[in-house]
Amino acid sequence: MSSKKSRRDVLPATDRSNKLVALVVSLAPFALLIWFVAAFSVNVPYMDQWYLALLFKRVSTGASTFSDFFVQNNEHRLFFPKLIWTGLAFATNWNTQCEMLVSLILALITFLTIYYVADKQKGGEDKALFHLSAFLTSLLVFSLIQYENWLWGFQIGFILVQTCVALAISFATSSSLSPHCRFILAAFFCFVASFSAAHGLFSWLALIPLVSLIFYGRRKKVKIIAVWMVLFFISAAIYSYDFHRQAGGIMPDMFFPLKHPKEGTLFFLSLLGSQFAQGFTVSPLVLAPLMGAALLTVFLSCVFYLIFKNSFTEAAPWLSLGLFGLSFVLLTTIGRAAWGVGSAVGMSRYTTAPVFVAVGVIQMCRLASRVNSWWHTTFLIAVGCLSILILVNSLYAVAQASQIKTQRARAKSFIEIIPYIDQTTDRLKNGCLFPLYPHGDAGAIVRKNVELLDQIGFQHIITDAKFIDNSDFHFGSFDLIATDSGGPLVKKGDSAVKASGWAALPDVGKLPDLIMISYDDNKFFVTGAPPGTGSDRSDVVKLFGSDIYAKAGWVINIPAELLPEREIVLKAWAYDADRKRFIKLSDYNGEKRVRVEN
Repeated sequence: MSSKKSRRDVLPATDRSNKLVALVVSLAPFALLIWFVAAFSVNVPYMDQWYLALLFKRVSTGASTFSDFFVQNNEHRLFFPKLIWTGLAFATNWNTQCEMLVSLILALITFLTIYYVADKQKGGEDKALFHLSAFLTSLLVFSLIQYENWLWGFQIGFILVQTCVALAISFATSSSLSPHCRFILAAFFCFVASFSAAHGLFSWLALIPLVSLIFYGRRKKVKIIAVWMVLFFISAAIYSYDFHRQAGGIMPDMFFPLKHPKEGTLFFLSLLGSQFAQGFTVSPLVLAPLMGAALLTVFLSCVFYLIFKNSFTEAAPWLSLGLFGLSFVLLTTIGRAAWGVGSAVGMSRYTTAPVFVAVGVIQMCRLASRVNSWWHTTFLIAVGCLSILILVNSLYAVAQASQIKTQRARAKSFIEIIPYIDQTTDRLKNGCLFPLYPHGDAGAIVRKNVELLDQIGFQHIITDAKFIDNSDFHFGSFDLIATDSGGPLVKKGDSAVKASGWAALPDVGKLPDLIMISYDDNKFFVTGAPPGTGSDRSDVVKLFGSDIYAKAGWVINIPAELLPEREIVLKAWAYDADRKRFIKLSDYNGEKRVRVEN
């Protein structure tokens, strides 16, 4: 008797252990994502994050109001994300990498929630099929192709919406809660989603299939859907209060898809399929709409098949998940189609919500495979194809992320010395500050907000740097310049001057923080780079007998558009952040003169 009892006790424990192991394996893509963010993230504000400086300034002085959190950002009401950003900023001295950590936590909650919903449905299919679908769902949710969102803390809004939708679906399907509790919790998370990003409002509509299943009886279903729609309209009315289409020429024509249905449809399909169309020899402009059309076809086929097989109840969570992803694609098509298909396939941050459509397809294929072997085969084919696509896209994402890190890390190093960067370069794409706000008058926006952050203590800028016109060769030299023409002449446009030399700070035993380039007698710089960008300088090590010179070489490409149209003398300076000084490097073989012409 006791022997049989112990065997019954052991078996459930074994099952739980196997289930835990399978879940841990499913989280392998999340481990990869953690490495990705750790390897390529940079602690510096980017794009719209700069506008948070005013909010933080108002909070720091006690002047903030509800309106500061509720006010529009383009078409979005970022109320809940602003609460998160503000709390994190004052807790971490605005370390933007902490925002990225929150995004990772939210993504993990999203996956675990989806896993929980799928696990509750586990039944007719074999365990291997379930675990395979869980792993592929993990690959999709943690996909590196969303690299812009993972590496930009401002996208907490988008990822928070995803998490809220997943939680709303989970609570709406929970059999352990009363119907009223399920309804209230689902509504709560839809409300949070609504005021985290514009497409969050569509969570109310996407969940209608699920809400209709919370209560039994036709009358109750009609009544509860009516209440749900009232809550949606209330949320939309609150959202619309003092809402206006922002001017300034950057917002495209919302009616473009109606005026140009062919282009609108192509944009819709491209945006839906862009998550699988990067990194191939075939242009994403060609591949993305094909992928989008295939994904949409399979999604609709799954829905109709499961409804036909009287499996609507099981399909409802995945139908809602997919509908939400499609609603985002539709809303973005309305708001951005006028920018062209290139923007649909070129913006990684738009891939997060469409991932839900692919997740819905995987889970519905799993359900369909229970009753039809053809669907089982389709599921396995889909798993293989999607895995290959995700792998190739991930390799592409790593390459893109590496470039992003290089650009932002370099631009971040200029923040401290913003007062000494030539303002005439602010609007130019090759300007020092452009990578931090790659649109319009980048430098002016960054400058203004850095000053606010400096007042709060979130950034530090110097205004009292010393300029040392050095003649001591020990500190380094400006060795060579080279132009595209091979002589002193350089043309405006895409041409550049290649400057090189070496630099060190022997009096403090380290390399300078930056090498900066100015011209003539200006005390303002047009560009710069960290040392160590040139070849190893073993010749200088032998000359001075110190290893600090080994990595002292530097090379800087100076875009001609940053220089005035006349003959100028280029100068190189070593920046020592600790002592707030710029040390002019000796001119090897005389002044470095170039003539810039249009």
